[in-house]
Amino acid sequence: MLSRIKKFWLVLPGNLRGILWLTAGVLILSIVNVLVKALGNKFHAIEIAFFRYLTGFILLSPIFFRMGWRNLKTKRLPLHLLRMSLAFIGQVLIFVSIIYLPLADATAFGFTKPIFTAIAAVILLREAITNRRWFLTGLGFVGVLIMLRPGSGAVDPMALIAIAAAIVW
Repeated sequence: MLSRIKKFWLVLPGNLRGILWLTAGVLILSIVNVLVKALGNKFHAIEIAFFRYLTGFILLSPIFFRMGWRNLKTKRLPLHLLRMSLAFIGQVLIFVSIIYLPLADATAFGFTKPIFTAIAAVILLREAITNRRWFLTGLGFVGVLIMLRPGSGAVDPMALIAIAAAIVW
């Protein structure tokens, strides 16, 4: 049975397999967000993030074991530790925003990641960005300001946490 599924999978065009993987990923991410929202009034965001990473580690352990220490070893341990720390902080901030904001708002703020990725690419990687891309990045930032509604009184601090999560992530 498993070999038939594998054979069927490998016959599919690569683009279709990519679409199916992306669809599965979005579905799983949506389920995780709903679970975080539901568990948020019982557990702290740090606990949820810890168990999310622990579950991922347990599920990936057979792959790590099969790869062996030699293939997992790195010469850039400080960079990996920095990346891991930023990912954990970003994950906690995302979970905090999911718990305390309406799920649609938290998701919308999460979609601001590409704006900050473009800015980081210029600053950290010295990427060249065209005027058109700068315009579109600015337009996206205007969208963020509209979501924040700064002129309508106090800005929701949870919205700022959601944006901080997008920046850190």
